[in-house]
Amino acid sequence: MSTPTPLTTKTYTYKTQPPPSSLSILATAHYLPAYTGAYTGANSPLRPITLCFHGGGFIIGHKDAIPKAEVDFLARDHGFVVVSVDYSLCPQVSLREGPMRDTEDAYRWCREVLPGLLAGEEDGVEVDGKRVGVLGYSAGGLLATSTAFLPNPPSAIVDFYGSKYLRDPWWTLPNANKPVPDFPPEFTNQVFSTSTIPTSFPILPPTSPDFIMTPRLACLLGGIKDGSSIKKLMKDESDYETVDSAARWNAPGGVQNFKGKTGVCFVHGDSDELVPVELAERAVRELRGLGVEAELVLAKGGLHGFDSDILEGREGSHWGEVERALGWLVERV
Repeated sequence: MSTPTPLTTKTYTYKTQPPPSSLSILATAHYLPAYTGAYTGANSPLRPITLCFHGGGFIIGHKDAIPKAEVDFLARDHGFVVVSVDYSLCPQVSLREGPMRDTEDAYRWCREVLPGLLAGEEDGVEVDGKRVGVLGYSAGGLLATSTAFLPNPPSAIVDFYGSKYLRDPWWTLPNANKPVPDFPPEFTNQVFSTSTIPTSFPILPPTSPDFIMTPRLACLLGGIKDGSSIKKLMKDESDYETVDSAARWNAPGGVQNFKGKTGVCFVHGDSDELVPVELAERAVRELRGLGVEAELVLAKGGLHGFDSDILEGREGSHWGEVERALGWLVERV
């Protein structure tokens, strides 16, 4: 059996944080080399784009955390250019001023700048900046759905177990599903001793000999434990209505920008312990009631992040649900 052609990866700076940090915020494009003749979609020789946002409670995470099997499915099987991005992490900056603003810039960059960059590479990949789908995982699910409100919204959005309905009482309830120790404030508050960063390194399981508890991770876990995880992301009360996609689509004229243009697929485990599946079910009902195409893919017995056990060979208990959702996106972009 021949060895599959490896995916090409190119990393670019899509924006730079303002001073004093002035850090580069990066995006990595994954694609098959142009000579392979990969399938690129209906009636177009140009490659479509899928923009991906990682999870991590808006406090941790990095662009390389996107599941490799899902990148491979889109890039290898369907010719997409899959773009995974970093974004400014809270709590040194609010959700509105950090991750949301970076989402807007990343989406615009994918449409307007990336096609020219890839065309200038040695393998000369031709990309259609008008054909864009968006994926998001957990916190990134909220960022993904927020792109529906941008100019020229994507034709398809897939929200994997994403945050939504941020004023729902669920978000203020202490979560005892995963035992978390009490962290002294002087330790947790060390997260504010540094400038806003656009990435944090992978989290190792506590059983790993290399596991290290950091102030940033303590900030995230402490917020989940005491029900303050969402509140600490907000600059003030008005932020809830400007960052929560569900609040925005329920506002007067809220779906006008994307109704008839954008479909939204919610993928959720029915045993999710961090974001209840009822929120995804509610989102589908509301969007359909507003005349927006909405789909729900349920992973039976799936916990939060249920697709994390899927291997590069697409082996895992929930690959069927993931493939269904990604196939839904492919059909619409």
